[in-house]
Amino acid sequence: MGKEILLGIQERLSGEQLAKFLVRFAFNLTVVARNTYVTGSDMVDKPKALRGINEIEHRVLGRALHVWDDTWRNDPDTFGDMIFELANIYGCVFELENAIAFSAENIPTTG
Repeated sequence: MGKEILLGIQERLSGEQLAKFLVRFAFNLTVVARNTYVTGSDMVDKPKALRGINEIEHRVLGRALHVWDDTWRNDPDTFGDMIFELANIYGCVFELENAIAFSAENIPTTG
């Protein structure tokens, strides 16, 4: 479900709108990463998922920089496949899908 939402967003937004979306998406990844913490402590309950979210955030911000610099390739399928593959490897699909859903809430319906 999340991959289809991400694909649709990437296909319909202009470069500037896409860069803003990607930054919002990266921000929301930091929010959902909190699901990996032990409540009330500074411990991490799901270190593998936290690492995965960090790796995904790195790719999202890298793509945002390429969009911003206008040096990106419009390959939404490849990008979605890459980040969902990472989420499967690191066990953070739930967090990734939530970050996508939160990010999709305030985007324009037309590009």
